[in-house]
Amino acid sequence: MIKAPDRERWIGWVALAWILAAIAIIGGIVVISAAGFIEVPRPNSFGRMETVKEPNVFIWSIAIGQALSATMLAAIFSMINSIYQNSCDQLSGTVFTKEASKKPEMKRTKALRLTTVPASSPLSKTLSTGDMVLSFNGKSVTSLKDDVIDHIVTGKNAMTILTVAGEEKEVELEVDQDAFAGVKGEADWLPKYKKPVEGLRVASIHRASPLSGLLKEGYVLLSVNSQAALTEMDAAKAVVKGKNVIEFLNADDVKQSYSIRMDPGPLHIKFET
Repeated sequence: MIKAPDRERWIGWVALAWILAAIAIIGGIVVISAAGFIEVPRPNSFGRMETVKEPNVFIWSIAIGQALSATMLAAIFSMINSIYQNSCDQLSGTVFTKEASKKPEMKRTKALRLTTVPASSPLSKTLSTGDMVLSFNGKSVTSLKDDVIDHIVTGKNAMTILTVAGEEKEVELEVDQDAFAGVKGEADWLPKYKKPVEGLRVASIHRASPLSGLLKEGYVLLSVNSQAALTEMDAAKAVVKGKNVIEFLNADDVKQSYSIRMDPGPLHIKFET
């Protein structure tokens, strides 16, 4: 699974900016105290010359300008970091699993159903009549000739199949075109043969839910922090304060995984029973 963005990535720079701002303010006060006033000769009411203290405009301008500049820079750093952290909280990494890209067959609606696998075929030990071929060498499959036989490579060929029993598995075979002699198949709808998913299907989700915007009606919640979501209570108990990894199936039955910040409590989600 791809790692979520680190929301604390820039916190050190923000702290440094405020430390520099504090140093600038203290330094300005020290400079003003030491050289912020000058003695200037002025005639008094009797016409005699006296020295009076007046603010050194140059020193005051430098000290105040330096303090304000450092403070504004620290404030800008804080605003940018706050926006970055909010983005991390909303789409924390978000994140898709490698499995979704590894199995493109989950995105389609049809696959190749094997209608005949002769007992004499060298493939009979691996394939059976009724099995669904989901992918061949990483490509989706709906035609035996165009998608399988014409794409056989020398050496090992990777094949993902869904057995009649509903088990999805990946196999590697060293085959040639002759190995498929007598084997027949046709495109068929995949949902008929898909193994039922163990999870909680979302019937509706309230705006107060921490997963609102992530899960939608029809999505299937699979797990929370690697703990299977078999009941609503199981899902709620698996939530921890801070980052939580949520796995689910979207409307296209693509498995996805997101990391999102949550607090323990009710999920405010109605699941199908």
